[in-house]
Amino acid sequence: MGRRKTWSCIIRNFVPFQSEFRQRINGWRLTIQETGRLASPLLGAGLFVLLGGGAVAGLDAATFVFAALMITRLRLKDVPPARSAQIERLGPALLAGISRIWRTQSLRAVAVAAAAVMALSGVGVAAQYSLVHGLGQRPAFLGVLTALLGAGSIIAALSASRIIQRFGERWLAVVGLANFAAGNLLRADHWLPAAVCGSLVLGFALPYVFLATLNLAQRVTPNELQGRVSAALILALFGPQAPMQALGSLLISHASYITIYIASAALSLAIAFWLALQATDQTETGEPHTGTA
Repeated sequence: MGRRKTWSCIIRNFVPFQSEFRQRINGWRLTIQETGRLASPLLGAGLFVLLGGGAVAGLDAATFVFAALMITRLRLKDVPPARSAQIERLGPALLAGISRIWRTQSLRAVAVAAAAVMALSGVGVAAQYSLVHGLGQRPAFLGVLTALLGAGSIIAALSASRIIQRFGERWLAVVGLANFAAGNLLRADHWLPAAVCGSLVLGFALPYVFLATLNLAQRVTPNELQGRVSAALILALFGPQAPMQALGSLLISHASYITIYIASAALSLAIAFWLALQATDQTETGEPHTGTA
């Protein structure tokens, strides 16, 4: 949580540019992250075979040292928190972030939609193992579907800023929800080509929703509340993942993966429809986006 919260504060204060450039940086960061997730297992396995485990561990440690050195090179103008006289505890800080989100109409709507679809994605984790079995493939085929998810995430991260500039953050989230529904429906088709395409389409969903929420929060939240709002959003988006995955494991023992995917798609479409109908609060503070909607 701390790392993501710090990023939000740094990117809002360190990048003295228009929100358009900040949107690109957020997308580039997610692109690098997803590319690393795809490439690092292959690179690590290759190095392990060639040089052994010690070399891999040494290289891994060196990457952390390099990252720490780069962070020390940042020159930031620190913005004091709203209550600088005392160290604020986690509970009050989270409540302050939640309060700010709830009082900001457009951010509240996008955050609620994002938290709901992230929870739905957790339910579907267990279903993917049954999907591979239902397609008549070996368990290793899950690696192919995961790679397609990663490829979709990379493309989504690179294209998100353009959608925001054209239509705004709320509609980027709506597109992500539609992708989530389409990907789940394709996976429920019980046909190998559809499942492959569905995994690629599904890869667009959560990055679009996450980047929509992140960029909107950075745009409408005052500097002194960036950390609190970011912490509250991270808790709402990623906190339910573990219990929802446990729920998905329970559901898959009573329902087929097809039923779970179809139900997830229907709920996602309902959330997208609700979010599309939400009005934008014109009284919010922060930079206006440059989109046309």
